[in-house]
Amino acid sequence: MRTQQICLTLFTSWALSVTAGGADFAELCKPPQQQIELRLFDALFRGEMPDETPSPLILLLRQTEDGWLPAWGTARAFNHNVHQARLSDVTFTQQRLVLELDVSVFGDARGNPPGYASYRVELARAANNEASERYTGKFAGKWRDVEVKGESEATVLPETLPPPRGFKPPQADEHPRILFRKSDLPALRKKATTPLGLAALAAMDGPVGLGLKYQLTGNQTLAREAMPLIEERMSRGLLSDQFGNNVGHRLEETALTYDLCYDAWPEDFRRCVEFYMLWAGNGILRARRDTHQAVNWHVASN
Repeated sequence: MRTQQICLTLFTSWALSVTAGGADFAELCKPPQQQIELRLFDALFRGEMPDETPSPLILLLRQTEDGWLPAWGTARAFNHNVHQARLSDVTFTQQRLVLELDVSVFGDARGNPPGYASYRVELARAANNEASERYTGKFAGKWRDVEVKGESEATVLPETLPPPRGFKPPQADEHPRILFRKSDLPALRKKATTPLGLAALAAMDGPVGLGLKYQLTGNQTLAREAMPLIEERMSRGLLSDQFGNNVGHRLEETALTYDLCYDAWPEDFRRCVEFYMLWAGNGILRARRDTHQAVNWHVASN
């Protein structure tokens, strides 16, 4: 009954947040064909006017075969949060980069409220090197209804390196796949019988440790023992504070345990864990104020 209640709560919250959230999850997961780091100098400020504690805004622009994805960025002189931007009217050629941005700037608990910014960016390829992948120019726009403008530059990032020779991508239903692959198990199980391996097994605890023990021994009881521990992690939602509660750590534990125990867990419990991971990941990206109100984000303290 407890698992069903957690599942219903998580699924309802996740469905509502995704419905209201904008970009399709599958769209965000598509591999980019082009990645560009865009820097807007003095685009944000923490006081009332642009000359008060200005901060650069750095964004990662990603283009797929279907167009430009929502961008994510940081402004570390403003706060430690991650901010989201929408691109429109993009022109990207060998000679110029022109675009418009609508940015949702997330606040924090240290006196920096959230706000919205909009910019028009006009850049040209750096003239000092014909082969340069660097563009320079200017931007202009508004942050919290105050006009701002300044220098801007962009760098086309190199293509993602190909996987190592002989690498086979995991299949859709292949588990485990994070810490190691199923093909690694024979060698790992052999190592688990050595004195060092036996000592390592004895030291493993927590849900991830139980998952590792299950994979190395084949004892499904160990995987079942991890279920109530994961239920407890999920029941704490997005809670994060300065007293050791961290949704990121709980999400990591849950993901690793899910991968290790996938074959031994009932399907309904797996579905519940999947909803939790989607919901928590979506919350971390889109509802950060729900995860860190008590955390000290001041630049001098972290």
